[in-house]
Amino acid sequence: MENVCESLPEWLVPVASKVTLDLVPIQENEIAFEVLLEQMETSGITLAQFCREYHRNLDETRFRSWVLNNPKRRERFDAAKLIMASNVEDEMLRIADATDNPMEDVQRSKLRIDTRKWWLSIQDPKRYSSKSETIHTGGPGGGVNITIAGIGELKDIQGEVIDGD
Repeated sequence: MENVCESLPEWLVPVASKVTLDLVPIQENEIAFEVLLEQMETSGITLAQFCREYHRNLDETRFRSWVLNNPKRRERFDAAKLIMASNVEDEMLRIADATDNPMEDVQRSKLRIDTRKWWLSIQDPKRYSSKSETIHTGGPGGGVNITIAGIGELKDIQGEVIDGD
């Protein structure tokens, strides 16, 4: 077999080696990752949409795992998701003001906004969560502070102690 390869012109000799074949997908993944980050920040595209619409040869699960298993890539991916979240805020205002489609059904607009609110609460719970937390402070006979943690802010409400009599 070696003699056959030696007699072939150089351009016909197979160059496939395991190392070369393993590097190609990684290089393609790196390029795809850079494009994904740009698309997330500018167009609000998700990783699943990106794999499905732009890079059909990328397996979504494997690509996501490849992104999230590397701390530097994960950090860049999370940063892109925060920029994307900021863009979703603007999009919610456009939906509420009906600037994109003034004839859109109100219930459909509400669904679109509610879905985005849910997505934002998952992406950045500290900033967008709508969970309420009640903390009672004060001793017997003293005042009660109730702190309500809401969307992006804290509000203090002073309450009165109510006697059971």
